[in-house]
Amino acid sequence: MGDTPKKRSGLARYWPVAAVAVVVVGAIGIGAVVKGGGSDGGTTDGAAASTNGEAPALAAFKGEDPMSAPDCDRSTGRLMIPTLYAPNCVPLWPKGKDNGGATTPGVTGDQIVIAHYIAQTDPTIQALTDQVLGPDRPTDAENAQYRQDTVKAYNALFETYGRKVKLVEVQASGAANDDAAARADAIKIADDLHAFAVLGGPAQTNVYAETLAARKVICICLNSQPASTYTRMSPYIWGLLMSSTEGYTHRADFITQQLAGKKAEFAGDPKYQAEDRKFGIVYYETADKAYKTGVDFFQKRLADKGVTLTDDERMALIQSIDLGGQFYARQNTGFVPFGNDPVAPGRKY
Repeated sequence: MGDTPKKRSGLARYWPVAAVAVVVVGAIGIGAVVKGGGSDGGTTDGAAASTNGEAPALAAFKGEDPMSAPDCDRSTGRLMIPTLYAPNCVPLWPKGKDNGGATTPGVTGDQIVIAHYIAQTDPTIQALTDQVLGPDRPTDAENAQYRQDTVKAYNALFETYGRKVKLVEVQASGAANDDAAARADAIKIADDLHAFAVLGGPAQTNVYAETLAARKVICICLNSQPASTYTRMSPYIWGLLMSSTEGYTHRADFITQQLAGKKAEFAGDPKYQAEDRKFGIVYYETADKAYKTGVDFFQKRLADKGVTLTDDERMALIQSIDLGGQFYARQNTGFVPFGNDPVAPGRKY
């Protein structure tokens, strides 16, 4: 970027953007919204207090122009950081200024505690990872250091109002479908670590997320579940992907508007190409049937337009690869399954 004004620290290099960014941004933005008493004995007074509709980041700088910050790119209104995730400009936070102190559990006057959940290794997933990434993939230690380096970069370049994000690694105490272990890990994160938020969690039970939400800990840990799940645990539970309800809306509309009632012209076997298309679904499911509501929504949206699924297959995580292959093979019969692969979300068979 050439010669630039002085930034918030001496660290001014291009760094890889990781998923930790979501948590760091959440800690800055959501922290002013999710407030409460909590074990930190904090108060809602000060910089994070209600601002009558005004953005808390600007309310803390009455009369100051956010574009006046020396690391603000005036052409974009965002900080001079080489990433699409660069935040909006705000005035520099004066050292020693009152930032409200302990505004919410996991947030003190100088620190924001973020937990990172490390799942136990699943042999099937590990085998797939080894196959995709090869023998030179990063080690667990390298990945852990990468996360810490990423947090260090964000602490240096983002405005955190006198606080620094502290990332704490949490090793899972049980398998991905172990309810008791999931609950124990969530309690540890909330009550022992006093985390403001956590990134990641067990993929095959919602007990973990429910326990954290009940303790008012933000969790970016449930992906592609029905919208009703996020609403029920709002505002604490978030995903990195759209809800399954949103995804199924797109798929159902695509099927009913562009595929239904037409011939299976792309079937592998020519004898099926003159037949009408048929549709089925293969979807990932957990023991507590966390995804069923989304599938029911999908089937109803199709039915409202006169389309009925001819096949409905549920699968556990370890079945995904083999079952997905079976459904792929069924394309030769004019069968087009729609659903998310939990190993590679978003892939359509």
